[in-house]
Amino acid sequence: MARAKRTDRAEARRRYRATVIESDQPIEPELEPANAPEPSARTPRARSSGPAATPPRPSIVGAFRSSFRPIDVRGDVQALPWIARHSKAIWLPVLLTVVSTAAFIAAPNAISSLLFQYFVFTPPVASIFLAGFLAPRASYLTGLVAGVAGAIALSVAAVATVGQLESQATGPAATATQVIEAAFVISPISGLFFGGAAGWYKRFLNIANPNRGGGRPTKPNDRNRRRDANDRPLLARRR
Repeated sequence: MARAKRTDRAEARRRYRATVIESDQPIEPELEPANAPEPSARTPRARSSGPAATPPRPSIVGAFRSSFRPIDVRGDVQALPWIARHSKAIWLPVLLTVVSTAAFIAAPNAISSLLFQYFVFTPPVASIFLAGFLAPRASYLTGLVAGVAGAIALSVAAVATVGQLESQATGPAATATQVIEAAFVISPISGLFFGGAAGWYKRFLNIANPNRGGGRPTKPNDRNRRRDANDRPLLARRR
């Protein structure tokens, strides 16, 4: 019986100290049970260890290999309407192509001719690269759309300004019909390849430099350090 009473008293003392420590209130000597053992050092609460470690930068060869993705034609075709609604990869290159064509027809000058060369004329490298670089996936398909848009815009410009279009063509014997036919062959094929290459280049940049999109990890300030110190148990702070 004496041993059972000692066990009950020891258990009561442990519960009392656990309750006081959790409430962060000082232990009052008159409320402390008699013959209480010396309080043991309580393990401090686990604190967050600050910002996550920065991932190591991969090698150029590793980033080059990791940038390639298998082509999922069916999934990419199904995702194309979503890309058209929620991404700039389609409407922005098409808009620049239309604006460049309208400017070339309405006010032919050095600036409009330069825009026409990059966004409309075969192959429209600027619009294709922009479509592939902005695409979240299926960059070769967005490049194809940009190439087809460039071929259509070139056909409209050919009907409106035949003389100016022939001066833009390569070779003195090229006619407007030949330029249009070449546009519908070369621009879509160039869109497939250059759009896919632009998407690969974007993945390569992201893998080669994982910190490209984010800033430096922030260090905990003095207020956070003081708050972490106050979170320690009462007995641990006294020691």
